[in-house]
Amino acid sequence: MNKIKTLLVDDSPIDRRFSKFYLESIGLEVETAQDGYEALHLLDNNRFDLIFIDLIMPNLDGFGLINRINSRAEKTDASIIVLSSKNKINDVEKALKLGIEDYIIKPINITKVKSKIKQKFSSYDFSKWQEVPLPRIDQKTIVTISHTAEIVSISERSLTLKSSANLESNSQLSITSNILNDLGLKNCELQLSSSSKSGQYYFTKLKFINPSAELRNNIHRLIKNNSTYANIK
Repeated sequence: MNKIKTLLVDDSPIDRRFSKFYLESIGLEVETAQDGYEALHLLDNNRFDLIFIDLIMPNLDGFGLINRINSRAEKTDASIIVLSSKNKINDVEKALKLGIEDYIIKPINITKVKSKIKQKFSSYDFSKWQEVPLPRIDQKTIVTISHTAEIVSISERSLTLKSSANLESNSQLSITSNILNDLGLKNCELQLSSSSKSGQYYFTKLKFINPSAELRNNIHRLIKNNSTYANIK
């Protein structure tokens, strides 16, 4: 059979990029939309076999989009699969009640996707697509990660984060925090140096990239003069 025409709806450029490459790596023909309204426009002008929908999106979220698709005069026979970081059982149950085909927790599980495709498109042949290489973020690629983390230590050249996220070694990051704002730097570039796990948390050490004398002096002054940061050293 021809390639399976797929619509991927996700507001995150990074998630959208990687999910698209993974889906294309097994031979799917993928179009993308960055929110629910763009997805509805594409659905007005195209026929899709599969639709992957993120739940957390601005303007029109995933639940709203699924409802809009279900209420359209021209019904779609496309299978809808939620692809989301929301992992609470009430979110899963709410989505399933809307008639979706499946619910996949991010990151995308390509084995589960292939299983669903085999169920719906039994004649689809994956074999010729198995050697397509999958992309990865280059070590020099600068990305912004939206994640809550606690700064547990800071020095004139590095800081250590405590969080539930495990970041890859040598990643270059942009981090915004109240402490860094106090230093006069709203966005500060750092290089991941090392990471270790204790219990459910990762402790990640990041080095400042080319720290200026002003930055080092500001950190020294912050630690010395502000009791709020007495536990940060």
